[in-house]
Amino acid sequence: MNTRIPGFVFSIFFLALLLFHWGCREFVDDSFDTVTGRIVDESGNALEGVELIFTDDLDFTDFQRPIAKSPIYKVKTNLVGEFRFVVPSKNLESIYFIEIQTPFLAEVDSFGELELKNHLIVFFANKNESGVVELGLIKVLNQ
Repeated sequence: MNTRIPGFVFSIFFLALLLFHWGCREFVDDSFDTVTGRIVDESGNALEGVELIFTDDLDFTDFQRPIAKSPIYKVKTNLVGEFRFVVPSKNLESIYFIEIQTPFLAEVDSFGELELKNHLIVFFANKNESGVVELGLIKVLNQ
């Protein structure tokens, strides 16, 4: 009877370890989410070559111009101002940021008022059925 208890305890421990491993996995296997948008100037003209950094960690030491602590991807807008980031899907809802590199600042709606910021907040809770977060037109000013 004593020999069955250690085997039973081991089985329960092993099962708990497997459930913990699967439950705490950060990324979904073979699944990706996409963030798209188009950068335009004050007149609505597409801006080519604007550098964007996709990150999950901004340093807000300089609150006016936070910077990416650990960039995940860097891209530049194409000829028509479009950009695209493709990232592995996460199991938990995550907040990401897109840092817009100097000299540009984006017009961001903040509680009904437009503010100039060097970053955008990306909520993957806002993705469509295809797994795409469409940010649409993003107006930037050259500062």
